[in-house]
Amino acid sequence: MTKPSALTAIAAGVLWFAAAGAHADDLPRYNIERVPVPPSFQPSGMNERGDIVGFKMRSGWTSDYVAYRQLAGSTPQTVADAPGGKEMSQLVAVNDSGLAVGYVNVDPVEIEPGLFSDGFRVDVVQADGQRIDLSPLLPEGVDSFAVDVNNRGDVAGTMMWWSTVACDYVYKPFVWSESEGMRFPLGTGIDGPQAHAAAINDAGQLAGRAIDPAGSESFYIFAWDAQRGARYSERMIVGVSDANNLGQVVGVTLNKEAYVWTAGGGKKRLPRPDGQPNTRCRANAINDAGVIVGTCTNTFEAVAWLPGEDGSYRIIELWKHADVPPDFPIWRYPKGERPVPAAIANDGRILLTNYIGDPPLSYGNMYPQFSVIMTPKP
Repeated sequence: MTKPSALTAIAAGVLWFAAAGAHADDLPRYNIERVPVPPSFQPSGMNERGDIVGFKMRSGWTSDYVAYRQLAGSTPQTVADAPGGKEMSQLVAVNDSGLAVGYVNVDPVEIEPGLFSDGFRVDVVQADGQRIDLSPLLPEGVDSFAVDVNNRGDVAGTMMWWSTVACDYVYKPFVWSESEGMRFPLGTGIDGPQAHAAAINDAGQLAGRAIDPAGSESFYIFAWDAQRGARYSERMIVGVSDANNLGQVVGVTLNKEAYVWTAGGGKKRLPRPDGQPNTRCRANAINDAGVIVGTCTNTFEAVAWLPGEDGSYRIIELWKHADVPPDFPIWRYPKGERPVPAAIANDGRILLTNYIGDPPLSYGNMYPQFSVIMTPKP
């Protein structure tokens, strides 16, 4: 996701590991800085210069929300509501030029209190705040969601619609740029393979999760670029979260195992914390140094996986490596609280949102409390 570095094709499957020292005793330590936004603001993505995008809850924790951007060093600004009506919107990624992407629902219908109708379309917001409407370039009647944007300006997303022929939803990825227009890696019809887009790197290589055409509950990791077309992993039950410029893809399996995958090396399970063989872990983001951040839920911990030259990974619990100022609000409790990493920059800065909720915590019953940036100490 928007990571400027040397490009390596996903198809090559080259594993790249950090310099020696990742397994030494001098593990990284981090300074913590609170992101100056109200609790109702939830960050989703960050670029290399520190711009942050996300969404703001309008009223409590409901499905009523509006996208916002926060340029580095400034206060957050919500994206203006659609003229003459209300909108629900979210921005999920931003590239280093400030081009942000997400999705928007203009004039949604409230089916019941706090629950609104579908009708989402891809949302592209330029650095100057102007929006680009891509809906005329998509088939009529589809919902569409942008998931990522790279530093070339390629926007990746997924469109979906209900098929009365298939009696099911159909999911197809798309890639758009000003220079090349709209492209559909798997076509636009109900036949053929389906996939959810997840990330696109600076070489224009798209990664996501493909649906098993046999109709089982298995999935494939899906990779595509304009030169090689679509490629698929071995069958596995996975979710895809992110991909970097070195062709490494991360996510979580159905068994709640965090993994890293390349086309040439296959899937590698990431280690769990010592003494917790059954804890559930999830990889959320990866940078071009191969450092991965995510969560392990038995202890509600934000974690990082540090790559070594021998191909192994070492897991660290981030809060144990943070120098917390004395006047900083408590950001970790053994119960009812969970810091979740959303993004990691190439210089090692990590964007986290601290959630609170009633245990057992899950992604469905957590509420954003505040967000922080963890910066590696020199």
